Amino acid sequence: MDNRVLNDSLASLEEMIDVGEFFTPPATPPPVYLMDNPTKVDNDVMNALAGVPQEKIDAFPHVRQFTEKLRRVSNNVRSEWPALDSPRRAKGTSRIFKN
Repeated sequence: MDNRVLNDSLASLEEMIDVGEFFTPPATPPPVYLMDNPTKVDNDVMNALAGVPQEKIDAFPHVRQFTEKLRRVSNNVRSEWPALDSPRRAKGTSRIFKN
């Protein structure tokens, strides 16, 4: 193939599409839990933040993200999350790392 034809094709492609504007989409955001998995600590923090005015939470983007995501989980489900020293949490973590 003639290099001039290839180069001309690429040049016209660049004219049609601004290649400089291409970007990779962001990766899936990481979980917002304080540990690897949800725990009682996450629920306790959420309960403590329940009384804080939203305007104050909005000043801290990570805290806002944490509260927004945890609000989607019902209180009943959050209340069943294991404590940090719970054997149930240790079993769940070991299950994750086993192949």
